[in-house]
Amino acid sequence: MFNKFHAKKVFYDGIRFDSIAEFSRYKILKLMVHSGKISDFSVHPKFELPPGFKYTADFSYSENEKIVVEDVKGMLTRDSVLRMKCLVFFNPQLELRIIKNGKVVKIMKGEK
Repeated sequence: MFNKFHAKKVFYDGIRFDSIAEFSRYKILKLMVHSGKISDFSVHPKFELPPGFKYTADFSYSENEKIVVEDVKGMLTRDSVLRMKCLVFFNPQLELRIIKNGKVVKIMKGEK
């Protein structure tokens, strides 16, 4: 099954991943959980944004006493960038990391 960007969906551990890249990142983060580098790991966490909008990220976790949210992207669209900006604006305690090709390509933080 493919989405609009031709990414292949993957089912693993009872979780649907929108792409092979997202699934690969999941495996890396699970290793980080088991090694103790991160904690409070969550897949597809949902965040409420006003007025009545929701943002579903790929992953969230705690790292060095900060809350990190990750989104794996093959392509950034104007819509996704706008939603990400809203996420960090309304949740300034978060650090949003955008992952592309297995690497952090951008970090967005809200103003506290």
